Amino acid sequence: MLARRLVPHALAYACYFTAVGALLPYLPAYLAARGFSGREVGLLLSFGPFCSVVIPIAVGYLADRSGRPELWMRGALLGTAVALGVLPLAQGFLATAAVMLLWAVVNTPVLVLLDASTLAELAARGGVYARVRLVGSIAFVVVSLSTGVLLDVAVDAGTPRAEALRWVPRVAALAMVAQLALSRALPAAAPASRRIVPSDVVALWAIPGLLPLLGASMLHWVAMAPYHTLFAQHVHALGLPDRVAGVSMAVGASCEIVVMALAGRLESRFGARAMLTSAFVASVVRWAACAYVTSATALVLVQALHGLSFGAFYVAAVSTLSRVVPPALRATGQGVLFAVVFGLGGGVGNLLTGAVVDGAGIPAAFLVASGASLLATLVWLRTGRAVA
Repeated sequence: MLARRLVPHALAYACYFTAVGALLPYLPAYLAARGFSGREVGLLLSFGPFCSVVIPIAVGYLADRSGRPELWMRGALLGTAVALGVLPLAQGFLATAAVMLLWAVVNTPVLVLLDASTLAELAARGGVYARVRLVGSIAFVVVSLSTGVLLDVAVDAGTPRAEALRWVPRVAALAMVAQLALSRALPAAAPASRRIVPSDVVALWAIPGLLPLLGASMLHWVAMAPYHTLFAQHVHALGLPDRVAGVSMAVGASCEIVVMALAGRLESRFGARAMLTSAFVASVVRWAACAYVTSATALVLVQALHGLSFGAFYVAAVSTLSRVVPPALRATGQGVLFAVVFGLGGGVGNLLTGAVVDGAGIPAAFLVASGASLLATLVWLRTGRAVA
């Protein structure tokens, strides 16, 4: 049972992942439907990850230094809502690129600051991170599934697919507005015991085990790129209905919810290192299967591995980082994780995926992803003992 004091945090995750549930499966398809090539879509989607290389660390540091991270969160949410609302109005590649860049700049710190706020509340008054976070996964399941169904209904009713897809950024913008309203209910951060200085950020990188964690996790996220950017297009290219993408992601997120609900027990019994190993190994199998599977049933079932490749990975990574980073640098530490893994890893993955797709097709991109996951596994098994 979720404590009442954690309900605002849980609802904030629900809003955030409502937007993700609409954007993650269908934003690439929306951009492709507007006539952009695979390389152009890859470039547009790389803005967010590459902005994440710098902005989360900078904003996390400034939030920690100011002692008012909630104000930074509200500004980021407002900017995100505006950018998503304007996106359907942008005409041509340059205008779309400008809006996507704005969205990337303002959106990348949102989850970092929400995680930092939640972890601070849990550290002060107790609770399990995964139980709060899984509310977001439930919202993701509902939205990704319903979006696919509604797209099919709209197309069957005669609405052009490109026009139906225009609702994807609009739904996400409304979710950000709702999260902005909820952000006022989150508790203010406790004042730092001392003034944060830039050398504190540099000192983070010397924490034992941090570099192996970041390196293996970055490779893992490079491998996630075809799923994040191409899965809905892959389903469409196989001649399957759009709802298969929604159902697949809903199944994956449902398994993610199960793993997150059990995360406390799993980590206590097996440890964070074993959870991360299972995530990397599961991804090797998952992406190789995506390259060869052609039936709707098999494709949906394979996504059950998302429970490990994302659920176990994310909980174990955040938990490990929060354990080794000083509390006064909580937002900065989450910014480092977000920057290296989701920023650099995501950006490299998007560009690599776009290039592979244009040259060899979508199945080849999933095979490359499987190889990246294998490399992540080998790196982690060799260097990850420092965080055991």
